Amino acid sequence: MRRWSTWASFVLLAACKFPELPPIDEDSGTRVDAAPECEPDQAQCSGEALTVCGPDGRFVRYDVPNGGPLGEPVSITLDGYPCPLGCHATEARCNDVAPSNGLTRALDTADVGLSGVDVLLDDTSGDIIVSTNAGAPNGEIVIVEPGGDEIAVPAEVITQVDGPDIVVLKVRTFTVREGVHLKLAGTKAIAIVSHLDVYIAGHVNLSGTNVGAGASQNSTCNVALAPGPGGGGGNYGRGGDASNGSAGGANLEVLQPGLIPLQGGCSNYLGVGGGAIQIVSRTKIALSPNGLINVSGRQGSGRVSGGTLYAFGGGSGGGVVLEAPSIVFALGSRVAGRGGGGAAANATNNTHAAGTAGDADLSATSIPGGMCTGCGTGGSGGTESTPPGSGSGISGTTLAGGGGAVGRCVAANRSGVLLPPSGTMKIRFTSRAIAAR
Repeated sequence: MRRWSTWASFVLLAACKFPELPPIDEDSGTRVDAAPECEPDQAQCSGEALTVCGPDGRFVRYDVPNGGPLGEPVSITLDGYPCPLGCHATEARCNDVAPSNGLTRALDTADVGLSGVDVLLDDTSGDIIVSTNAGAPNGEIVIVEPGGDEIAVPAEVITQVDGPDIVVLKVRTFTVREGVHLKLAGTKAIAIVSHLDVYIAGHVNLSGTNVGAGASQNSTCNVALAPGPGGGGGNYGRGGDASNGSAGGANLEVLQPGLIPLQGGCSNYLGVGGGAIQIVSRTKIALSPNGLINVSGRQGSGRVSGGTLYAFGGGSGGGVVLEAPSIVFALGSRVAGRGGGGAAANATNNTHAAGTAGDADLSATSIPGGMCTGCGTGGSGGTESTPPGSGSGISGTTLAGGGGAVGRCVAANRSGVLLPPSGTMKIRFTSRAIAAR
């Protein structure tokens, strides 16, 4: 069954007009005229406050299904409503968000407004899997929950220069309830642009252990596949070198700083990098105490193919961009993007051992590489405190791949300053001021 959650037609928050019906008389059951609250069809914005009066002479009102501190519903009245980014200088409206990476076009479509889709993911009976491989056929992505419910979400594909295509989901609100596991994978990056709040209490997983998650990256960043040991993928810092000196991947923060373009982690074949996600809201993005966004790199592993031994380096962590006037990280929430450990191998008897995945234990202080008898020692994956992947030990017939570097998270809010609680960021984190228009 396809589940829709839409609202009656409205214009954007900046100048919305919601014709509230008069109250119902309890005795007669008929509607009665209500005294006007304001001058009809008028809007004004001064300093930080927006006031909008509908054609019925009543202040515009609407509900936000996830707008409360715990993701509960709240009602908003546009009578001195505090604009998230202040008032526009010349128009009677609030300032709007100007997102990075070319997402303004999607944000300004009619699908991202008060008549848009409220996406609520609350089925905890199994994984919810969404792939970007097919793009946005028929202008939508259909999310299928484990119980069989389907949510058709308007979507489009945006092409980046020097980066992967982005599949953009266009919504009114977006909610992932606690206990929900949303797995995102595929050959493209993914973005969510929301008119109102985005609330994440469950897990949003774009780690390299999802098939193809790390393909959301320009292919030139991936470490070339070669016999023997391979270097780790680079991102915030270089990937670790292999035991034979094969170089790890480049430092992407130097080459393309600030996650512009949006891109995921780099791979060494089976050492898949984490994916790329950008979330934009005109109001707020909130992660609850158990909320998780995971773009960690996959561990490097070994393989014998055609009589040739390979020891792959670890994939690097991916990329996360969050843009909203208000961004809230509750204590216990996490954004994870550590690199995977490199593989170890023995060229004499073709034994091999995989490294550790970047998200194997988010409480650990290091991401070890693989170890086995007579093998080299795989390089460690990069962490938030030690961003580059480490090089691997020993050479000759004892082979080992390098570790993948840590990923990147960039958060843009109104103040430009964001200090997440201790332990939240298992990824390299920076903040900046959000652009307004």
